Amino acid sequence: MKLCELWLEDKDNSVVCTACIRRCRIAIGRTGACATRKNEGGKLYSLTYGHISSIALDPIEKKPLFHFFPGSHVYSIGGWGCNFGCGMCQNYEIAHIVPGLRDEDAVSPEKLISDALAKNADGMAFTYNEPAIWPEFVRDVFKLAKKHDLYTVLVTNGSSTKESIDYYGPYCDAYRVDIKGMTDITLGRIGIKGVDPSEILEGTVWARDRWGMHVECVTNIIPTVNDSESELRAIATWIRDNLGPKVPWHVTRFYPALRFRHLMPTNLPSLEMAEKIGKQVGLSYVYIGNVHTQRGENTYCPRCQALIIEREGYKIKQDLSAMGRCTRCGELLGIVTSDTRKSYRS
Repeated sequence: MKLCELWLEDKDNSVVCTACIRRCRIAIGRTGACATRKNEGGKLYSLTYGHISSIALDPIEKKPLFHFFPGSHVYSIGGWGCNFGCGMCQNYEIAHIVPGLRDEDAVSPEKLISDALAKNADGMAFTYNEPAIWPEFVRDVFKLAKKHDLYTVLVTNGSSTKESIDYYGPYCDAYRVDIKGMTDITLGRIGIKGVDPSEILEGTVWARDRWGMHVECVTNIIPTVNDSESELRAIATWIRDNLGPKVPWHVTRFYPALRFRHLMPTNLPSLEMAEKIGKQVGLSYVYIGNVHTQRGENTYCPRCQALIIEREGYKIKQDLSAMGRCTRCGELLGIVTSDTRKSYRS
């Protein structure tokens, strides 16, 4: 166990965890909703600091991030536990089962960075399970990564508090966030109880505006759950109005899993409807994911419509951007590369 930094003392030796927007009040001997942060003797400890469930060297496009170091490879880290209860969770074995963990099995940030460098990774990402529940480890790894000129990515359900975002913000470059729905009713249908979606949205804006993080949004479109035209239009409009028209929106195909095994995979017309809605409200980049299409994952210049980045799965077949701009008309595309890295957070 490791003493947490994001918590407050409360009455009767209880503590309030400030890592995620649930702000769990935790009595002595108990854990919060994530089952990974425990009150021991009136202090909050992380049960999972340094305990890794998954490691892989992934294309950055797999996250998915399409406008952040295209074609690069990111050292991807997963831990244990989650603070949501999504009915379609693809990583249930690590997200909702926290095994007995021994302190001697924890992996240090130094070891992870050393391994990433040995594998010629371009950056570090926390993904697979929800990184908001172990911000102390995220911060320690990211802080060390910056010393080695590695970019840093959070793949998140958006549940970090503003205090938590401020905690790791100086060391985080990209914030890939799920926008699952715009109301607590929709989140409830997904299986997420007791969460105010407005805090997810506010935190996303905070990450971008306060810390200059590159943001891309993902909506996994679940049939009968969050696939109504009104819901999708609300999401797309919010992205346009609060993050800007050039922030990418990935609309991805749902596959049956866990409690949603009875549902069918999202059909292509539903994904194309979402793409159309995004374009109608003025989003420049709407990408269809988790299904093969002719052009759904390509990047086109919003001004001259030239094909800029052609993708096939996670592979880039061609990239005609330069310094984050269209080489045909000069339009700024909102793409972060090694050439633009030094200035994009200024």
